[in-house]
Amino acid sequence: MKKFILLLLSIICISCVRGLDKKYQKATKVEDLSEVAEQITPLQLIQLKSYVSELESNGASLTDKTYRKLLFEIEEIEYKKALKIEEELTEETKRVEEESLKARITLNSDMLCSKKWIISAFGLQLTIPNNSNENIELAKTILNKTNYFKGVTMSFVLGEHKNRSFVRGVFDQKFTSLMSGNRKKTKEYFEDGTFVEKLGDEEYTGTWEFISENEFEETRFFPEERLNKKEYFTIEILNLSENLFSFYEMERDPYAEVDTIRTYFEMDTAEK
Repeated sequence: MKKFILLLLSIICISCVRGLDKKYQKATKVEDLSEVAEQITPLQLIQLKSYVSELESNGASLTDKTYRKLLFEIEEIEYKKALKIEEELTEETKRVEEESLKARITLNSDMLCSKKWIISAFGLQLTIPNNSNENIELAKTILNKTNYFKGVTMSFVLGEHKNRSFVRGVFDQKFTSLMSGNRKKTKEYFEDGTFVEKLGDEEYTGTWEFISENEFEETRFFPEERLNKKEYFTIEILNLSENLFSFYEMERDPYAEVDTIRTYFEMDTAEK
């Protein structure tokens, strides 16, 4: 009698299980999926039918798996697919950006190496908090104090770089002409990563390498009378075209303060 009651209860419990909580049985699959269809979206039903058919074709075990469990497995598979696609897109975007950056650097490098350059303007520049008259006049005073060249005057220009205001003091043409050796001092960059700066018989050499689209590093070597000294500079390109190369020159000094005075240069071209 007890066995009969337990069997009856088991049958009642099984009959109460519906839809997603039913375990897969091949014999009742069609009827079971009809019940499941009432609890899920049409898209989920298509995915579930396809997944069950795939597992059946592959001989995979479906024992004790409910349709809810199968639906959860589908969600996991779809999530992993989406994650993989996202990773592939990220990698592709990164690759395209790297190639684009490399192409832009190549363009700048080719332009840099295509000319002999001569200094046409030279000055000092100081970043200021804003364009107030007080800040502008203070910057002019500071720049004038850094001008150690006797009899050399500066003309001042107010501008903006990377959303920050600056005052630039440009040295007069007489001094610029002296700096350029009356336009006989040339600087020439080569594709092998070297450069030569010449003025008559005097020659300085060095190496250069781009570190970003608009920045490259220079190492400068000086002759024996200066104890084979090396100096290291970062060059930030402001404009590089057929007839103009303007840039900031910053000596790499680990003890230098941030946003101190920058050296500004403009160069134009000489025939190679």
